[in-house]
Amino acid sequence: MSASHPIIRRQITVVNDWGLHARPCAAIATEAGKHDCDIQITNGKKAASANSVAQLLMLEAHNGTLLTVTARGQRARQAIDAISEIIGGGFGERHLVLKGIGNKCGIALGRARLQAADHSDIPHFTIGKGSIAAEQRRLRNALQAVRRQFEQLSAGGDMPDAEIDEFRHLLLAMLDDALFSKEPLKLIASENANAEWALKLALDPVLAALKNSPEELLQARYSDYSRLMQRIIAQLDRAKVPRRRRRGINHVLISIELGPAEVVEAVRAGYEGLVAADGTRTSHATILSRSLLVPAIVGCGEQIFEQINENDMLIVDSDGGLLHVNPSDEVCQRHRQIAREQEEKRKSATRQSGKVPPSTETRDGHRIQLLANIEVPEEIPNCHKQGVEGIGLFRTESLFLEKDEIPGEEDQYQIYRRVLAEMAPLPVTFRTMDLGYDKSIGKMSATVSAMGLRGIRYCLRNPELFKSQLRALLRAAPAGNMRIMLPMVGTAEEVQATRALIEDGRAELDLQDQPTPQIGVMIEIPATIHLINSLAQTCDFFSVGSNDLVSYLLAIDRRESQLSNQHDPRHPAVISALKDILQRARQTGKPVTLCGEIAGDTGFARLLATLGLASLSMVPDRIMPMRKLLKQTSLKSLEHAVGKACQATDSEQIVEIMSGFDRQ
Repeated sequence: MSASHPIIRRQITVVNDWGLHARPCAAIATEAGKHDCDIQITNGKKAASANSVAQLLMLEAHNGTLLTVTARGQRARQAIDAISEIIGGGFGERHLVLKGIGNKCGIALGRARLQAADHSDIPHFTIGKGSIAAEQRRLRNALQAVRRQFEQLSAGGDMPDAEIDEFRHLLLAMLDDALFSKEPLKLIASENANAEWALKLALDPVLAALKNSPEELLQARYSDYSRLMQRIIAQLDRAKVPRRRRRGINHVLISIELGPAEVVEAVRAGYEGLVAADGTRTSHATILSRSLLVPAIVGCGEQIFEQINENDMLIVDSDGGLLHVNPSDEVCQRHRQIAREQEEKRKSATRQSGKVPPSTETRDGHRIQLLANIEVPEEIPNCHKQGVEGIGLFRTESLFLEKDEIPGEEDQYQIYRRVLAEMAPLPVTFRTMDLGYDKSIGKMSATVSAMGLRGIRYCLRNPELFKSQLRALLRAAPAGNMRIMLPMVGTAEEVQATRALIEDGRAELDLQDQPTPQIGVMIEIPATIHLINSLAQTCDFFSVGSNDLVSYLLAIDRRESQLSNQHDPRHPAVISALKDILQRARQTGKPVTLCGEIAGDTGFARLLATLGLASLSMVPDRIMPMRKLLKQTSLKSLEHAVGKACQATDSEQIVEIMSGFDRQ
């Protein structure tokens, strides 16, 4: 080969994930053999012949390594071009890696499902003066429908962690804001605009200000307002949020933005991971997805809709905040292995938690059982992670509210069985459907009175629907440790009627040899307090539903925003009623649990424990801090202060007394 031939050099960066492993080295050697010239590749001081797989491996070139390719010969330039194209092309392994903000919940793999939602396709048309009232009514109906959807996210209490209940209240408060509830109605009339466009006109200035704010917290709120607007518009169009059940293929949801409601719905629909173009470290989607243990990445930028196609293979690495698009099989296998190891760690923690849940005992030896309130099976991993001692409240109405229709017996059975099996041997208390008032399905009125046809009253008026649920519960019972709890009980006859339906179901299912699950009564109606002795003859346990009990004692509708600050569990009447309940229940020998919001309140937990309550059920993320607090508490030292609280005549005195618990 003539030495007169020029030397051609070119620098090229290794872009494939695994660098120059065996297959890429073989590809380079094969290509080099096609050219009549000498080709060398160097990595710093290390040099290798392009024809030698062994020498190329010794270069130890990784992703990001800058290589120098040198060729001499007649076809040097063609050889350099070919070798550079192979290396620069990633040997067919190159894939796109996008950077975002991860929620530190591990890795998910799945096919992309695009759910782009921007504001460019909002319908705009002019309406006549005679149509203004109808258009305003259309918007009010959509707002009411969205309100019900948000209430379902945490109907009757809390979702999986303390922040989620705040999200629900935030979303409902946003709906009450004039920005949504009044301004668009005015614009419909003043601009003769359709409801969708009026909503856009009202929101545009706020959205622009939030999106362009230099403050990250304000930028994070842009997504909340934008998603809420889109949800209302979808309801105006009678569009349902797309749902996907597991059918053997995993999927990752790709959206412009995610709000709290969309996160919960996506998890329920079975998505393995979530990705949003917008969002920040402090956005609600990031916080809530972390609570639900679903890998998520936000803040990837709107260009993802140009870079990702429907059904593209994705890896959501929420620990590193990296989204891999169409990775190679080797990269997928590597991440699947990591995901399997992470899942095994979770399962191991679940098994350990399930077998030997941590116990809680005060400094002076009082045992307090800490249970969790949940409404979807997806919350169970977090329950085990937090060390719960069982489920004190599983809100079965969420199954009915999820698709605004009545699920069949088989669908219910599968959910109940799954919950029992995943929690076994720990107890699970299923509250029968608490429909009515703020939770309605089908043709039920959305404005059912708080004192109307709801809870057990509704169930007994619809015996076939109720019996279907009871049959599903009875069928699932052998899978674990089941208890059944009845909401809104006002008489012993209601419990007896329910037991009769249970016995009918046992006979129909030929389950007479199977033990009947324990039946409990929720104490929510003030009159029920005075019936504890007679109810104890018909039930096995009691559970205090403090949210409704406070409402009924104080005659305040929780949905009435103008009175929200007066819905105060520290009212002297509430403290007196709780003391009375515990005293009466103690006389019957029946155990009592409290599962309202105040169960997770540190002041109330200590007050109630001092009064004799030995079981609290709360949002899972309150369990660990509550356990730590109670272990440091001496109930004996609180007796005097609790006695004063029970004799206090106003809320301020009770607040002051409770604030002093930390000093006892």
